[in-house]
This record gives sequence, structure tokens and C-alpha cells, in this order.
Amino acid sequence: MNIAVRKAERKDLESILSLNKALFDYESKFDHEYNLDWTYSEKGRSYFQKRLESDSSIILVAEADSTVVGYILLFIHVFAYRLHNPIAEIENMFVREDYRNQKLGTRLITEAKKIAAKRGVKRIRVAAMAKNADARRFYKSLGFDDFESILEIPLDKAATSS
Repeated sequence: MNIAVRKAERKDLESILSLNKALFDYESKFDHEYNLDWTYSEKGRSYFQKRLESDSSIILVAEADSTVVGYILLFIHVFAYRLHNPIAEIENMFVREDYRNQKLGTRLITEAKKIAAKRGVKRIRVAAMAKNADARRFYKSLGFDDFESILEIPLDKAATSS
């Protein structure tokens, strides 16, 4: 099987949307916070189209025999309160389940890191759902470390727990 990682193009939009929908479906087993209809909504489609056209984005796809089977999307930010800028955030990443454990995720991140470094990016960050131990383990195996924790509470629970 021939697997290649390359820069995403406009022609990849439908494949990326399909993978993002699969990501949301997968993540819904950890929490039911994601709107599973968002990806194919007007706003979801627009988000990905804008990211594909933005100079502040890095989007790569993994292709197996001409079929897109994974992707990574980073967006480059400048945080005025941070000393080391710019920072690229992995906003989305997904590899189809039947292509996992073949180092595709590692290849996507490795290539994204090279491109980010050439663009002057100083750090890469990623958020993983706290209950998604596999994702957290994967990112840590690639050198990502805990930097901050984001804690949430639904307001309907906050009001009743006081």
C-alpha cells in the first residue's frame, strides 16, 4: 500500500469534511457536546473552506492509493500574552480507524511540524478530550506535554450544585 502525506488542496474538501464528521462521531463516545450536524452545515463547510484558503493554516492529508484516509489542520495564532509566538494549534486531526497503528498520525504531525517551523512557528499546541486516553497517550508519545487544563461545567449543573 502506497501512503503519501501532502498539502491539502481545494479538491480535498469533501474528504476532509467526511473525516471531520467521523472525528465528531468518534469523539461523541467521550462526551455529547459536539453538534454532529455541524460539519456539513453551512458554517462547518465555510470553516473548512476558509481554512483551506488561509495563509495562517497548515492542512495536510494522508492518502492511501489515491484515497484520503487522514488529515491534520493547524491554525497559526499570535497570543499577545505569550512570550513565544506564533503558536500553531492543531484544531482537527483524524485518521480512519482502518488505517490506524500504521504511523499515519505520526507522519501527519511530523510533516506539519516541519512546515510550521519554516513559517516561524515557535510552539504547537493541541487539545484532547480528557476522557480520550488514546489521543492523550498518542500526543504525549510525540513529545507534547501538559501545559494547561481546560475545565468546564454546564451552567444547569452549576446552578443546582451550589
